[in-house]
Amino acid sequence: MATLLVSQGTPMLLAGDDKLAVVRRHERCPAVETLVADYLGGLDLVLVEGWKHATLPRIELHRPALGQPLLCRGDAHDPHLVAVAADGPVTVDVP
Repeated sequence: MATLLVSQGTPMLLAGDDKLAVVRRHERCPAVETLVADYLGGLDLVLVEGWKHATLPRIELHRPALGQPLLCRGDAHDPHLVAVAADGPVTVDVP
């Protein structure tokens, strides 16, 4: 059973028997680094997708058979790349 609580329109709490979510409105999405620090700071590992300009350490997934260059080592060298996971051989300066 889900419960929806709204206080003056924001924040909104969605609650069920075994989980809950808090939804807050904001004018601009906070930086992912802020979101991780504020909400996920106690975790050992956080996987995020779609934050290409973030300063978080990153692991790039790569498929050499597609013939595309590494995103983090293509035209722009990303200093935050710490590893590459690939389904074939790649030449890169990180593990």
